[in-house]
Amino acid sequence: MHQVYGLGVPLWRLPFEASARVFGQPAFPDRLAMGLFMALVAYIVLSTWMTLAFRRDSIPEHSTTPEGDTTTSLAVDWAQLVVALGVMMLSLFFAPLIIYLRSSLNQLAEPIVVEHFLGIALVCGLISLARNPRWGCFLWLCALAGLGGLVRPTLVFYGMATVVIAALAMVCNPPRPQSRSEREGDRVSTSMRVFSWRLLLGVCLFTLGGGLLFLTNRARFGSGWEFGHSLNVLTVSIMPTIYSTRFNYPFMHVPLGEASHELFGALFQLNRLDFNNGFYAQGIFKGQSPIIRHRDFSFSTYDSSYAVCVGLSWLIGAWMTWRWLRSSRQTSAKSGFVGRGLPSISILAMWSVLASAPLAVFYLRTPVLASRYMLDFSPAFVAALIGLWSWAVESVAQWTRHSKWIHIFLLLTLVGWQVSEIASGQSGSGPPVSRTWEELRETIPLRDERPKPLPNEYRMGSSLEIWGIPNNGLGWDKTSGQLSVSAIFFVESPEFLELGLAAAPGEHVEETPLADFQAKVGLELLERTSIIRTNDGWIVRFAGPKERRYQQGVQVVALATVSPKNLSKFVSTPTPWILKRLSWRAEQE
Repeated sequence: MHQVYGLGVPLWRLPFEASARVFGQPAFPDRLAMGLFMALVAYIVLSTWMTLAFRRDSIPEHSTTPEGDTTTSLAVDWAQLVVALGVMMLSLFFAPLIIYLRSSLNQLAEPIVVEHFLGIALVCGLISLARNPRWGCFLWLCALAGLGGLVRPTLVFYGMATVVIAALAMVCNPPRPQSRSEREGDRVSTSMRVFSWRLLLGVCLFTLGGGLLFLTNRARFGSGWEFGHSLNVLTVSIMPTIYSTRFNYPFMHVPLGEASHELFGALFQLNRLDFNNGFYAQGIFKGQSPIIRHRDFSFSTYDSSYAVCVGLSWLIGAWMTWRWLRSSRQTSAKSGFVGRGLPSISILAMWSVLASAPLAVFYLRTPVLASRYMLDFSPAFVAALIGLWSWAVESVAQWTRHSKWIHIFLLLTLVGWQVSEIASGQSGSGPPVSRTWEELRETIPLRDERPKPLPNEYRMGSSLEIWGIPNNGLGWDKTSGQLSVSAIFFVESPEFLELGLAAAPGEHVEETPLADFQAKVGLELLERTSIIRTNDGWIVRFAGPKERRYQQGVQVVALATVSPKNLSKFVSTPTPWILKRLSWRAEQE
């Protein structure tokens, strides 16, 4: 269930699962564990933004208690209270997130929801650090940023952005010296502070998190750069996706402009949901490329209003940064600046841009594009919207003394915008579905026995189910022998790979030559050694795997049966090839 993600969510759930076992329960409720994480981040959001809205002021000295103690009163900063309420709305009730939480919430949902809230926690950490720069806070933030990739690979981009902006905040607004020696050291130039050992330690902590992710990926999948997407086994209806995640695929070669237009349309210009139309349909969103690609858009995310607001935030952030660079003095927090350093909107906008840019580059050419992948942008977009919101509220407070009614109008507008987005949001996967442990056992029976020892070959007409491995032979019709664009087989201790092939009746195989056949064991691409013509077909032979981990035990073999340029021709129809026999080990004498 967590194969194509990191170990972050399982590690969060580990103490809860352990407590359930202690009390004799089979498992701890998944949704409750996720809800506790959401509650923790909600507390972080409240403590970060509400502290500026409420402050304690000392009563003048002549107003003391009979015991002689000076009293304090609670003062409310109206502008900061409005800012905090807007931040809560954007962070905790962000419309695309709520729409997702109203969908089926299958096993893919939990890491994405945790990703959003962890990204929000990083934003709060940056704001707290900018207000009160402390090296301890900086180091903890770098460590948390490094661990983000364990939750979801794309959080690595957010971690990198966090370390860069946190280091910039510490350089531009260093902690105030406490001792005389520190005050003397405070005269050191900015260039020396950049190379401070504390900054280097923060980078090292972030790198350690990335190293842990690399090592766990290597232990789980055989490569530190692999997250399981090239190894997972799905369903027969998306064999072109199996092909694309393991071999070359057409969208890899789409021009940059066309790919950019598609990504923008997927983010902000969704036309309809494709839940019932197939993953390879056209017309899902504006700007969609005609080139085949797996597009899974089962719920709505953003629209053009988000594009306008996020773009405006980035522009204002750039303008405020330019003003700050030209300024020769540090401004106060009331003017919209955080501490003595960068403006808050500059910090949030830069973090948003630094995280969004590599995300956009990553999704420009991936073989799969989905609405849940668009939620990877949600922490970056929320940060940009928070920056725009705080700048607008604080600017209104500067422009007029009677700003309370304008603030109320702005807050109602923000809440109305998000509520309308939630109300108009669509989901084609139905409402959330929860299962008890007993229902889960009935849906997915647990297998305690080991699969039977595998033979040396599979032949057309034989039953692969008797070997006890689900999805064995996926993409191969065992009765007719016809192959899809890709096929999955489980083999044991492969010494070679040999395919006995024939042409389907009435098919012209010259258009899909045998040279298009490719084979992989795990992540290793096998070398094709020969193509031999026989009386009733052909024999295509591949050398055995060279990597030792693929030479012993049960292994997964993936076949590609057509060239990438012909992939779209066989999305819903079988290829012209019939697989009569698949062998991987010589018969023992």
